[in-house]
Amino acid sequence: GLAQALGLPDAPWSAVLHELAQQRTAVVLEDLEGGNDLSPLLKHNPGLVLLASRRKLRDPEIPRLRTEGRLIHLRAEQLAFTPQEAVQLFGQRVGGEQAWEQTRGWSLPLHLAALTGETPDDQGLWEGMRESLEVGEWQEVLFLASLPYLPLASARPEDSHLAQLGFVQALEQGYRLHPLTAEQLLGQYPLEVQKAVSLEANRLEPLLRGLAFERAGLWDELERLLGSHSGLGEQNPGLVERWDAQLPPSEGPAGLLRSFEVAVALGRLGQNKAAAQRFLQIARTPQAPSPLALLAYGEAANELARIDLPQARQVVQEGDALLEGANPADAAKYLNASAGVDYWSNNIQAAVERYARALSLAPAGNLRVSCQYNLSLMRWWLDGDGAALLAARQQLLNETSSKIPPAKRAFYSRNAGIKAAMTGFNQQAAALLRQTLEYTEVDPLSALQAEAALALLERRLEVMPAIWARLKMWENPNAEDRILAPWILALLDAGQPAEALLRLGEDRGSSSSFANTLRALVLWANGREQEAYQSLPQPADPVAEREHCLYIRATRFRVTRDEAELEAFLNLTVERERPLVYYIPLRELPRQRPQFARYYPIQEVLRSGWREAIGLRLEEIPPLELSLLGRCEVRLLGELVALNPRPRDALTLMALGLSREQLAETLWPELDSEKSRNNLHVTLNQLRKSLEPWGIPTYLLEGGLQRVRCDLWALQSAIENKDLQQIQTLYGELAPASSLEVIKEHRARLREQAIEVMLGASPTEDALEWVLRLDPLHEEALTRLLEQLVKSGRKVTARRRYLEFAARLKQELGLEPAQELQRILG
Repeated sequence: GLAQALGLPDAPWSAVLHELAQQRTAVVLEDLEGGNDLSPLLKHNPGLVLLASRRKLRDPEIPRLRTEGRLIHLRAEQLAFTPQEAVQLFGQRVGGEQAWEQTRGWSLPLHLAALTGETPDDQGLWEGMRESLEVGEWQEVLFLASLPYLPLASARPEDSHLAQLGFVQALEQGYRLHPLTAEQLLGQYPLEVQKAVSLEANRLEPLLRGLAFERAGLWDELERLLGSHSGLGEQNPGLVERWDAQLPPSEGPAGLLRSFEVAVALGRLGQNKAAAQRFLQIARTPQAPSPLALLAYGEAANELARIDLPQARQVVQEGDALLEGANPADAAKYLNASAGVDYWSNNIQAAVERYARALSLAPAGNLRVSCQYNLSLMRWWLDGDGAALLAARQQLLNETSSKIPPAKRAFYSRNAGIKAAMTGFNQQAAALLRQTLEYTEVDPLSALQAEAALALLERRLEVMPAIWARLKMWENPNAEDRILAPWILALLDAGQPAEALLRLGEDRGSSSSFANTLRALVLWANGREQEAYQSLPQPADPVAEREHCLYIRATRFRVTRDEAELEAFLNLTVERERPLVYYIPLRELPRQRPQFARYYPIQEVLRSGWREAIGLRLEEIPPLELSLLGRCEVRLLGELVALNPRPRDALTLMALGLSREQLAETLWPELDSEKSRNNLHVTLNQLRKSLEPWGIPTYLLEGGLQRVRCDLWALQSAIENKDLQQIQTLYGELAPASSLEVIKEHRARLREQAIEVMLGASPTEDALEWVLRLDPLHEEALTRLLEQLVKSGRKVTARRRYLEFAARLKQELGLEPAQELQRILG
């Protein structure tokens, strides 16, 4: 073909190469099949050669060219269109930019979209793609058409090759066929896609397998998957609910397993009644195997406990009758689920006993982890040990062997996060709630509760109405109550009592709800004292209602200011003062009990001006940030502090280590010692008001500065340790705005010390240039720089630097450079 294009039909390679050498040429050979003999062209052609092939070229010259660095291999990512090129391809900005956003410049789908303005359905295009690929690669493409992405763990070598060819996108987590291409392949080759999915589905974990079955229309396979007890209801309840609605009813054992999976999904989605009905139907079906019936009874009881306790207790009686003869694992599953009835009945001791029994029977794995967590939660109800609960939760989520499903992780993280906040472990609570947000797709209700709890913890009250509107759509009273109560507390703390009353509502729930426990407090905050006293919640049994008791005792104290109520609050948890942060504002604590402020944020304590509480936490006060190099800035608790010139100079001199006597003499040399000391006293008082507004000496002490982080000290340490990198990083002119002679002297001495260290350490060219930027007329630095430049053969640069130095020396000092510098240049 090349010989014919040159007008040399049937000519040998020698003639073809001779013709190509007569002028500047570029040879482009497209759509090579891999069997062509290209060695003469690659070995002897004097011009540019471009080879385009969808198959691997195996010519022996190619490895040699790669070794010599003469081969450039353009892959899909290099061939991707830029946004500007996409606009040129489409001939219009809007269409081109939109297509580029959809394809990210991937050439195949972008070109297909450009042909008709949308993905074309011309089968010839796809047949061309099919003919370009090996049989195994084409089958992999069809398989990928059914998936949102293929994980790396399930990939094959064909996927990597397809990505190199540009047919498939290589993602961080695996491989993906572009949706524009996938949709068309599904439409053009539905039966072949089904066949590919049937053959390859076992490579996928259950969730992706189900998605592939759904997309390929393999409904029988999807039905069998749902009936295989795969755990999908826990892993992704929303998908299971959708799949169940798309499939016809199932019969037999598989139908029971499918119904169980759907019931689990409904429960995780907050549809407790529908879930319970499904579980009971399974449990009471005569054909149900005993293990499945037993577990269904347990799950039904757990779902009913939230909405109908009498019926839940009846279901437990039916389930307990099947316990005799059950194997240990099945019995543990049932006990672990049905213990929820005791929990919701406020019979915590009975719940502990049931969970402990379940734990004693449970084998290693997810079930045992779940029993451990539930037992630690119940023990929190018994003794209020929040730290132990958090430790148990951490151990649970660190279990690598158990492979806890994502939905279960969301449940654990959400519960533990809310509990951590309620007991004053704010940092741990925030971390747990953020973890829960990662599971939005598999447990949206838990994620929504976590989002709300985190917003309240961070006092982002402006986002709460929108979150609340989304939460109300779930129609889950328990979830609402656990968010509404802390929201009301936050509104009161922010000085919005009218909004708190509006959110509580005049007809809010029963007296057992958390939010309603706060009614007296909300009325009191709105100035309705008599109604508040009449509405005070009555004390309850801590073991049965420990969470309610915390709200109750906090409300009673805040309305009555009776310290006996506060003492009762402290006795509700092992942590005693720590939960105060969640329930009672710092300003409402009794001033004679400064130890109660131990766990409030230190910034809040400092702002309160509560000297006794601050005095107990001096070691926690963040250091003062003092910057003296290149600027003079003071930051207190992260905020910039504005200082007048005289206090600023005093602070600088203290950082330099001057004593009080030296400070007074330096700042007011014209005054006698008594007047200068008096002026210093006034100046230091001004500094204290700015830097220690809480009224307790913290940074400015008799012996000098304390608890201060200063860049000058860091530089002095770097100079002492001969840390060249740190010296270059930190150095700046000392207190540049100050005109005091003593500061000028320190400024000059600091520069000399930095230069001395730099020059005493076999400095590099960069280090010498740094010295000359600091002191442009430093002759030793220039001498050593010129020597290095000349030695490395850069005489032109050396002469230029010499002439710059000579001109500056003449201009500023009227001197000529030393003869030694001339000799270096030769």
